[in-house]
Amino acid sequence: MSDHTAQTLNLEQFATRFERAAPVLWCVAAGVLGSRHAAEDAVQEAALQAMAKLTTFRADTDFTAWMAKIVRFTALNQMRRVHREPKPFHPDIPDPIAPTAATPIVSEAGDILPDQAGLDDHVLNGLNSLHETQRTCLLLRTVLELSYREIGEMLEIPMGTAMSHVHRARQQLVDQLRNTPAGATNARKAQ
Repeated sequence: MSDHTAQTLNLEQFATRFERAAPVLWCVAAGVLGSRHAAEDAVQEAALQAMAKLTTFRADTDFTAWMAKIVRFTALNQMRRVHREPKPFHPDIPDPIAPTAATPIVSEAGDILPDQAGLDDHVLNGLNSLHETQRTCLLLRTVLELSYREIGEMLEIPMGTAMSHVHRARQQLVDQLRNTPAGATNARKAQ
């Protein structure tokens, strides 16, 4: 028993590892909850839970994977507690802005205009339509550039399943962006 206790983390070690893992943990929570602010709350709540269970963590195991599991379950429980569906994902504001078809996204030459609010809204609507696991896998892969193996470890799913979720999520986003008024215009210009 003393060997196990000797291999656990102290609070300072926990804080150091937590800080390194924070971007992954936030992506996991945001993928589940679809809200920046709710994700931040879930990560903080999970940190408190993890500190209470610190004696169960072995210092020679993957801290990020251990915390990701706690964050994911915390976020799922948070979602269940408030009896709601996942909120639309938006990195900066809690409520989504509905895209307007009248707002041009690209110039006649096909360049993205300086005011990208229209494009951002279309992408966010696409992210909102994804299942939480697909959204989480996509965020971990594209935002943090984690490998499929790492994503699988974080979410406790097979590597091939993580790969499939990312592929399907990307395809769904591409299809949705092509079907938006601005996306359809861009697709016609590209032909």
